[in-house]
Amino acid sequence: MLQRDEMGQLAHAVAEMDAKMCELLKELTGLIVQTDATSRELSAVVEKISVQGQKIANSAEQIASGKKETLVSAEEISAARIDLKNGTKKLEHKDGDRPVKIGETET
Repeated sequence: MLQRDEMGQLAHAVAEMDAKMCELLKELTGLIVQTDATSRELSAVVEKISVQGQKIANSAEQIASGKKETLVSAEEISAARIDLKNGTKKLEHKDGDRPVKIGETET
């Protein structure tokens, strides 16, 4: 289990990385829009990723500031992945949970 200060440091580092990712994605969106009209679909996808990254950054900042509590082990953090290709969150716990769509409640 991560200590509170370690969780805060981790959350802050994640927030910084996500903020940088959002900046880069916005720059990429601008470049895509300049190329041609068919890029609008790609631009929309990039914008959705940017919004999701900002939500992650906000949550990480809340954890770091102590406004949001979390009791997650380091193993659970490393086991959780987000598969951006198909928009599902893969749960790799030992009980073999099914993939859950982002926004869907886990049962």
